[in-house]
Amino acid sequence: MQWLDSPQAIQLPSAEVTTLMRQALTTFVLRRSAMIAALPPLSLIATPTRSSSDLTYVLFENIDGNTQRQYIITIQEESPSSWRMIVNAAPPVVGKMLLSVGKVQSFVAHFNHTGEARFEGIPVDMIFNPDEPDLEFAVLRP
Repeated sequence: MQWLDSPQAIQLPSAEVTTLMRQALTTFVLRRSAMIAALPPLSLIATPTRSSSDLTYVLFENIDGNTQRQYIITIQEESPSSWRMIVNAAPPVVGKMLLSVGKVQSFVAHFNHTGEARFEGIPVDMIFNPDEPDLEFAVLRP
């Protein structure tokens, strides 16, 4: 499975994932039910129309009384069997993004200088299977 072999994949016990989530600068959850409802049925997605199947979520965080940070999560089809998630933070974040799927599978991506963190090679089941857990995100210190 490409997702588990990704260089971004990390093997952590669920207790350690829970600790990282508690120590995170920010956390948020992408509910499975919201993802499934917003994505087109898998049978309707065709390779030539990939861009029309992109799904984008926008979240806001109050940094202080005068500043907000915007997180844009985009889910895109890479191939018929894999998808990618791109998290953009504005203003940019210095640190890492932890993605945890039910605290069983965890993945980390570094934010680049523009505030982008990428998770690539996600198996289609991880996106479309309604029985999979919600996706938990945490912004970690560098």
